[in-house]
Amino acid sequence: MKVKVEFRVARNRLPQVGPAVRNALAKVVRDTASDVAVSAQSLAPVATGKLRDNTQPRDTEDPLVWEVVSSQPYAGFVEYGTYKMDAQPFLTPAFEAHEDQFLRDAAQAIEAAAKRAG
Repeated sequence: MKVKVEFRVARNRLPQVGPAVRNALAKVVRDTASDVAVSAQSLAPVATGKLRDNTQPRDTEDPLVWEVVSSQPYAGFVEYGTYKMDAQPFLTPAFEAHEDQFLRDAAQAIEAAAKRAG
């Protein structure tokens, strides 16, 4: 028994959907980066406060890519430890705490943008 399935596109709406989805996702990425930075600041160990105060979200050339960074040169040593110092992670747990919500928000943003554009 053969089954033939055929789809016909009455009107191609992909040109409208693509930019709408990209813009919606860019907002989710930006907002999540901001939330991750706030969480990282609250988790950062505080001796002088410089690590906490200099951990910020930072945009890149791609609006779908944001970074949460610390301008303190010792941030990596704190996050991962050294042979003389145990790790005190603050960036990784902050990211992990927001991962599931990010995925939910991204899915909702994609669906809503596609409905609006299409």
